[in-house]
Amino acid sequence: MSKLDRKFRANEKVLWRGKPARKAFFLPSLGGIPFGVIFLSIFFMWVAGAPFMSDLPIELALMLAGWGFGVIVVPPIWQLKNFQNTEYVITNQRLIIQTWALRPKLWWAYFSEIKEIGVKMGLVDKLLGTGTVYPITPSYPFAPGMRFRYTKGSPFRVHKLPNPATGEYEEFSEMQIWRKTSFRPCLQALNEPYEVQKLLQKATENAQNPKSQTAPSRVNFDQSPTNVQVPHVNPSQKRYGKKQKIALVLGASLLLLGILVFTYGYFTHYTPYFSYNNGYTYIDYVALFGIAFGGTGALILFFVFYRRFDKWAREHGAIVGSS
Repeated sequence: MSKLDRKFRANEKVLWRGKPARKAFFLPSLGGIPFGVIFLSIFFMWVAGAPFMSDLPIELALMLAGWGFGVIVVPPIWQLKNFQNTEYVITNQRLIIQTWALRPKLWWAYFSEIKEIGVKMGLVDKLLGTGTVYPITPSYPFAPGMRFRYTKGSPFRVHKLPNPATGEYEEFSEMQIWRKTSFRPCLQALNEPYEVQKLLQKATENAQNPKSQTAPSRVNFDQSPTNVQVPHVNPSQKRYGKKQKIALVLGASLLLLGILVFTYGYFTHYTPYFSYNNGYTYIDYVALFGIAFGGTGALILFFVFYRRFDKWAREHGAIVGSS
């Protein structure tokens, strides 16, 4: 049983539910790896003392190292967490989309509010045979990632564009267009996008023509990885699993080791530092190891406690709802 089941109404029946295809959902997050490798390569060449890197300021070198690490590590972790919390449900009354942005977020739209159902296939979708289904509603009338020629320096410039949801021309600022195309709710990376589109179209037609209403049949893609149930979190589980305990001990040990390294440098009157003077870079390797151990330990502890907090929030129903 999913946490999303608690949001259903008494007379609401599930016609279809699913999750994104893992590969198609996760692959775009790896696009920054080549840039991260370039940034880290420059940093390591600077550390190794390459002659053509001698004029590189220490601030810029450390900034490149941070950027390289960030674009390699952060997007995949973010997308993996997003995948675990993303779920799509079609009931006999509405479309429900649960996503994750720092915390679970719920969005839904009744079939009477949906004016059109679109399907978009990007490069990754074409390679893996998936697609994105997006509903056209008065709040989100444009397709995801719609190309638009923006004006430099004028994010609030108003344009008069046709609204597919109302059939009339309306005024939208460039900022509104960007938000409504970049952050709109949609069903990403579906293995059966056109089947889901047909189901939604039938449901919206029934909502707009109640006299000729025919109940949509329940759809079950048994052979599709899209039809994946969200695992239920059992509150009776142990406070920390075996892997979390190992990560907790490892993170605390590395953090303590980093503190001890800096303490050693302080009491030996040889304070760790990085410096750049007269065209030469001076590196104290005591500081280098202290930063590496302490930073790695702090990062491990952050993710352990974050996962624990997220688990507690799920068990207590901390989900943001919006219509």
